[in-house]
Amino acid sequence: MLVAGRALQGVTAAVMAPQALASVQAIFPEGEKPLALSIYGAIFGLAAVVGQASGGVLISLDLMGLGWRAIFLINLPVAMLVLLFGIPLLKETRARDAHRLDLGGMALSMLTLGALLVPLIEGREAGWPLWSWVLLVGAPLLAWLFWRYETRLAGAGGAPLLDPSALRVPGLGRALLIALLFYSIGSFFLLFSVYLQGALQVTPLQTGLAFLPFGAGFLFGPLSTPFCRRLFGAYVNAIGMGLEVVGFLGLAGLIAATLTGVHPAPMPLAALLFVIGFGQGLALPTLMAMVTAGSRRTFRHDRRDGQLDSPGQHRA
Repeated sequence: MLVAGRALQGVTAAVMAPQALASVQAIFPEGEKPLALSIYGAIFGLAAVVGQASGGVLISLDLMGLGWRAIFLINLPVAMLVLLFGIPLLKETRARDAHRLDLGGMALSMLTLGALLVPLIEGREAGWPLWSWVLLVGAPLLAWLFWRYETRLAGAGGAPLLDPSALRVPGLGRALLIALLFYSIGSFFLLFSVYLQGALQVTPLQTGLAFLPFGAGFLFGPLSTPFCRRLFGAYVNAIGMGLEVVGFLGLAGLIAATLTGVHPAPMPLAALLFVIGFGQGLALPTLMAMVTAGSRRTFRHDRRDGQLDSPGQHRA
């Protein structure tokens, strides 16, 4: 039940996330998009503060004896607020021509990712059985089949899940590689939470509050991006990700000291988490701008299934 529920959350989140960036591109004029993307990034920081802290609070309160299960209930009032205010307030945008979902591409992409991730997650604990190696060997073949399918669909005038022509747009491939590295930080939250509670014997509430400096940095980073862009120009993204590297190296040093029995001091730990969050928040708006700018260039050209009305009206 838990795995099925999380899978449903993942599917719906994957549907929503591209629409947010597409809406920013469609609704705001060019001069306002940098500020809109900065606010978009700041909301991530606010969510990091509220999410981590409220998760620890809910587990500690043990509402109605639900324990950790209460963390899922926090999504319900948020979803209700989105429904109540999003529908009347957000401007509806749509492309001139509707496109059919690429169900074949979706299935092949899920099979490819599953063949890669399932053995990496479960293989070691299961003793690396034969099926895990079969899946790992089959993952490149599935990826090739997915790429061939998408190429043929694009050539036939369809709407592929991943348009191969997108990677030929100057700068977009590089931006997507940076995005891959950027979002690889996602595993940090789980691993650091396990470290705090398992190695340092910290309570769930204290664990949630420990992430507050990170969230504060992630909140202020995007808001500082317009100012930093005027100072450093195109180097803002590199500076932000560089700050992340510095923060993680410092955090690794603090954690290494715990092997000698010395727990990390609260203030240096908080400062390093703030640096990591600030660096990520600083880099996020410029990264989103690079990716969406490349997407606009990709779909601005004529296609057999119709020409898009404007750079803002593009498929997410």
